[in-house]
Amino acid sequence: QGKAIGETILGLGLRKLGVLSVNDAFGVGLAVKFRETIEKGGGRIVAAETAHPGQGDVRTQLEKLRTANPEGVFLVLHPGQAVAALKQIRELAIRARLFGADTFSNRDVYGVAKAEAQGVIFSLPAQPDSPTFKQFSTEYENAYKAPADINAAAAYDATMLLARAVRAGARTGEQIRQYFDKQEPYEGASGLIIWDENGDVISKK
Repeated sequence: QGKAIGETILGLGLRKLGVLSVNDAFGVGLAVKFRETIEKGGGRIVAAETAHPGQGDVRTQLEKLRTANPEGVFLVLHPGQAVAALKQIRELAIRARLFGADTFSNRDVYGVAKAEAQGVIFSLPAQPDSPTFKQFSTEYENAYKAPADINAAAAYDATMLLARAVRAGARTGEQIRQYFDKQEPYEGASGLIIWDENGDVISKK
């Protein structure tokens, strides 16, 4: 996602970018890949700020971003934080174009912050067209009376993969990590899952 949104931004002609990311594996991983893509493409990260998981007030970070005057800001935040950040961005009259990760597809974002989210461009893995996803989608709709999306499929895959690790004897976080270090590609509801040496999924488009 970091690479995809970075390439999209460069394609729009923007070269001065800011980043606000949550300080966890999700946020750090995307922010690093985003920076690599932007700098490789001739752009600059003029400000990079982080927020703790669950932190709702990010005005201090946003003030620093505003001072750097970026042309665009990449928000790598969890849904609740994204809602708060969007409202605070409007409050602080930040005029940069806004970009987000797949968490912006969450109903909380476009439901609670519908007006503030207008115009935000975000990345989202393509919905797979595979028998595995179709079966999952059918069972999901039967159970929850709502259509399955890529986030539901990804959550299902994460749960199933964790269960496989536990069945194989992994009990601690380190044992689970070691289990995945040795894993072959996995065909899940969200599509083919292949990890790189850092544990990041590199098979999604």
